[in-house]
Amino acid sequence: MIKNKLKKTWNLQLFAEDPKDPEDPKDPEDPKDPKDPEDPKEPKSGDDKKYSDKDVDKIVEKKYAAWKEKQEKELKTAKEEAAKLAKMNADQKQQYEMEKLQKENDELKANAMKVELGKTATSLLKEKNIDATQDMLDFVVGADAEATKANIDKFVAIVEAQLKAAEIERATGKTPRKYGNNGNEMSEIDRRIAKYK
Repeated sequence: MIKNKLKKTWNLQLFAEDPKDPEDPKDPEDPKDPKDPEDPKEPKSGDDKKYSDKDVDKIVEKKYAAWKEKQEKELKTAKEEAAKLAKMNADQKQQYEMEKLQKENDELKANAMKVELGKTATSLLKEKNIDATQDMLDFVVGADAEATKANIDKFVAIVEAQLKAAEIERATGKTPRKYGNNGNEMSEIDRRIAKYK
């Protein structure tokens, strides 16, 4: 008990990156509030136990139940698959395996095609001076090359229309109609400029 108190009062990490305030009554390593004299995790007696035997048993039982449930689910799916395969004859098993492999192959081809279309879309957008982000690629990449090209053309048209509208808005403004000095005496430079207006 005395050793714990000494550990809490001594600050041995004087050169740490984030030193604690020495006047701060709460130690960051000690989650117990100094105003709260009774912490449920701290034992009331002088022994060093943090959990009672019942608490440990509950934790172990909970973890074991979760693990056992996971194992039972995996065993159940494996048994169902084995039963399904046992019912099939050799030709049906071969057909089932082929369908399974075909499905995986189709998924891989779809992913590879999407990657290739994304690369192509990136290069096409780069030609139009548009830096493609992943959100843009998700928007323009279609099911095939024709759909992707059509989406890119629509997207570029939208972007160009927005840029043109922004440029027109920026360029629109009022220009001064008359150069004058508002009745003030003109300087020599202003008089020479006014002569040519």
